[in-house]
Amino acid sequence: MTLEEYMRELVLMSRQYGQEEELYPLINMLLRENDNVRHLSVRDVHKSGSKGIRKDMLYGYVSFPDLAILDENNSFPLYGNIYDKKMPEGFNRNEQLKKLHGCVEIKKWIDIKEKTKNDKRIEVNKYIDTDEKVINYIKTKEGDIKTIGDFEQVVGELLWYGKVLYTNGFHWHYLEIKTTKKVNIVKQINKYNTEIENIEKEINSSKKEKKETKELNNKKQKQKWERKCIIYNEFNKQKDVICIDIGNITDIYNYIINEKLSMKDIVQRVFENPNILKEWHRLKYNLASINWCGTNTAEQFL
Repeated sequence: MTLEEYMRELVLMSRQYGQEEELYPLINMLLRENDNVRHLSVRDVHKSGSKGIRKDMLYGYVSFPDLAILDENNSFPLYGNIYDKKMPEGFNRNEQLKKLHGCVEIKKWIDIKEKTKNDKRIEVNKYIDTDEKVINYIKTKEGDIKTIGDFEQVVGELLWYGKVLYTNGFHWHYLEIKTTKKVNIVKQINKYNTEIENIEKEINSSKKEKKETKELNNKKQKQKWERKCIIYNEFNKQKDVICIDIGNITDIYNYIINEKLSMKDIVQRVFENPNILKEWHRLKYNLASINWCGTNTAEQFL
């Protein structure tokens, strides 16, 4: 995929629909161009309705990622669960866990339309990097996790899959934990997930008094917070964590969202910007350099 082709999709996204799920097939295609996934399986699982062991394996601790990087030999039964002592015939949980090679978590960039002094909206967007707080925490293990909205999801996926490609289409980070035992906290997390699911069913089952609904929601939030703390504590035990900026083409943003510019004008301006071209080539090189089946080091990336 060329930079021009990639930009075209971002422009049309911004002008015609602009939802996060539009990025999934685009990034899927970008990954599939590389030899490092040629013999792997890249699956879009963001709306997975899977049940049984299939759900347990892909869902992990907290949620389904957007894309899962699997082995060609992964095969997950539709029944049973990975907590049973007796597994379905022919299914080896530990062997299958080793073949979860990584995942991709995609967050759409955030557009903020600013207000003028007389409180009228103006067509000036401000780009907000959705991953900033999460990335800073992963790098430093410092900060208040109460304020980090995506912390539990991204770090939960990192603990489960071991490798996460985290992007909003403009800014890309590669995350990896080199040592993690997936089943360490899975039973604890599953207990909270079951409780949260039951509370949600109770809330939606019938009409309830406002006070009762509020109490149930408070109970659900308490369960979510306790689950988040387990993820937090487990992550802080991990010593071998890498977090690498592998590409940043956010300079494109102001061209992409400027509806006065034609596609031809956008292409011309972008190709006049040497930083964007440099970052695009760096991104492409780094995506192709990820060893999904083994360990990676910062030195192998540009």
